[in-house]
Amino acid sequence: MKKRLSLILVIVMTSMLLLSCGGGNALEGVWINDDGVSIDFNDKNQIVTSNFFGDEANKGGSYTITDSKVTLNSSVTDEDEVYVFEAGAKTLKLKQDDQTVMELRKSERRSGYIKMFLGTLLGFSVHLFGNYALAIILFTILLKVVLLPLSINQTKSSLKMQKLAPIVKKINEKYKHDKQKAQQKTMELYQKAGANPLAGCLPLIINMVLLFAFFRVLLYPEAFLYYGGESLMVTNPEWLTGSFLWVSNLSQPDLLANLPVVGNWIPKSLADNIPGIMPILTAAVTYFSMNSMTVQQPGQDNNPTMKMFKYFMPVMFLFLGATYPAALMLYWTISSVFQMVQQPIIKKLVDKEAA
Repeated sequence: MKKRLSLILVIVMTSMLLLSCGGGNALEGVWINDDGVSIDFNDKNQIVTSNFFGDEANKGGSYTITDSKVTLNSSVTDEDEVYVFEAGAKTLKLKQDDQTVMELRKSERRSGYIKMFLGTLLGFSVHLFGNYALAIILFTILLKVVLLPLSINQTKSSLKMQKLAPIVKKINEKYKHDKQKAQQKTMELYQKAGANPLAGCLPLIINMVLLFAFFRVLLYPEAFLYYGGESLMVTNPEWLTGSFLWVSNLSQPDLLANLPVVGNWIPKSLADNIPGIMPILTAAVTYFSMNSMTVQQPGQDNNPTMKMFKYFMPVMFLFLGATYPAALMLYWTISSVFQMVQQPIIKKLVDKEAA
């Protein structure tokens, strides 16, 4: 059961990371630039634009795609606008007469109750402190404190399962030729002891849901960080591109090539692919945090899926750090450090309560 659960968690996490918000064509999605221009191509061949055709806001229309050309029919103009487009995973170039007339970056629609709720709270925090990094740090700690009761229940469940592990091992040995009987006796043991092998997974699942929701919020702050009904990217864009220690721009990836001295030695062809200090720190903290969360049980060290999961997370964040904003790495690092600090404290409290 443990092998299946851990394998399912790895598959779910990988799938969520690979899940794209895109639709049925290369343009489907929201594209923006720093001049307040945006265009939202939906999967029904409809568009909503802001300042795309000039001094207008949130005007609708339609679009059609033929080969590499897109034709925009906006309610603002009577004439169609035809562009040759180059749409990548992150950028969109619109060309006319072999000249790039506009370049935009991929964003996201403001949707999803969890993302909007987290974005509103973080937007309020950024507005309150006037500092993106400080807001992320304090918001992360507050989030962990709110989830503290779930973490305590998870630790209680893990310790209870640890005490029952030797009995479960004897049951499996006694009924090694009758797996169904062994499972029946094991479930009866769990019921008598008031233990639930799935109870420890609930906090992890909730944390994963919040992680991926917050992941999208920090990846697209212009779509989700709102205060007073207005996007902070419009009212105070400098707050969302703030610095933190050696990181000059939290909205951009922290790359080794950005460091003053080390960056001179990195070839330009590799400059955008080598993670910097923050991703390396995030990976290291994640590894030690996962070790601190693990309650060792008999046979666990021989579970290859659990071992893979333990190394999968740090490696994942290391490579994500070369692509995604440093703000996301900061959030996960603070969350992991808090986890390492709180875990032994929770264990002492649980042990004292059980004594």
